[in-house]
Formats: sequence, C-alpha cells, structure tokens
Amino acid sequence: MATAIPDDFIQVGYQNGLIPSCALQPVVSLPNIRLHPQAAEQLGKLLIAAKAANLSFSVGSSFRTYDQQASTRAARGIGAAVPGSSLHGWGTAIDISELYRLA
Repeated sequence: MATAIPDDFIQVGYQNGLIPSCALQPVVSLPNIRLHPQAAEQLGKLLIAAKAANLSFSVGSSFRTYDQQASTRAARGIGAAVPGSSLHGWGTAIDISELYRLA
C-alpha cells in the first residue's frame, strides 16, 4: 500500500465507503475499530509504541460507509470530505479524539 488508497481493494472492485466488513480487519485491543488490514496492523504498532512512551489515545472514528460519510458531510459541511472521497471510506484513516499521558 504505497498510497492511502489501497490497490488491493481497487483491484477487487471495492469502492470508497462500500467495502464489505469481511475485508476490514479489527485492530488488536480495539475490536470495534475496523480498517484495511495494513492500516489495522500499523495502528496496532502505534498503540504499542504509545504505551511504551507512557501515552494513550482514543480513536474517535475509523472506517466510514458512504452513508456515514454523507452524514458527516451534512453535519460538518466543508470541514468534512465529499462523500466517496474520504480516506475513511477506504479504511485507511482514523480520527484521534484524545491524547493523554498515562500516570
């Protein structure tokens, strides 16, 4: 995956926001977060590195269906991607909602 748009998803004909759940992988320790397999692996590594640095963060959003992208755009206006163009729709983006240092 050289870019944030995964070639393997394109090759099998998936479209942004229309990726079947079975093609997405849960992130270790965050089973409700599903991403492209390579993105899920990298996020898992980031979580381990953050913990080693005594940091933690919350993932506010990950894969978004096309309909979820449309709802996000309607709610946020130009602060959100045009539906069908979001990297969330490819399962390669997350939103970090909180970052904090562990005690």
